[in-house]
Amino acid sequence: VSGYISEEKEAIAQNFLIPQARSSSGLEDGQVLIETDALQSLIKWYCRESGVRNLQKHIEKSFLSSKDPTNDFLDKAKIHLHVPEGATPKDGPSAGVTIVSALLSLAMDRPIRQNVPMTGELSLTGKV
Repeated sequence: VSGYISEEKEAIAQNFLIPQARSSSGLEDGQVLIETDALQSLIKWYCRESGVRNLQKHIEKSFLSSKDPTNDFLDKAKIHLHVPEGATPKDGPSAGVTIVSALLSLAMDRPIRQNVPMTGELSLTGKV
């Protein structure tokens, strides 16, 4: 199965990936503009795969860094989290959402309300 050519990747990015990244990052139209030349360079030099997953990651990264460009916490921090099973029996790995919320609170310097209960397993791709 052959992959997408550069022109197809550009059309997919313009019609689907960029609007989706804008929406999921909470930015409005016009706050971030990815020019055609920049998109073509991104496709040519950074996204040499046959599909568009890597292109999507680069586009999302552009939108997220535009949302709060001064926040470099995750660039500087070295976080290693190891949660062994331990001796306490439980129904499942339900602390994932709580742990990630605490780390995001620390990274964004925004406290979490203390009266909000949390539970839920988190997958490696961020799905609850």
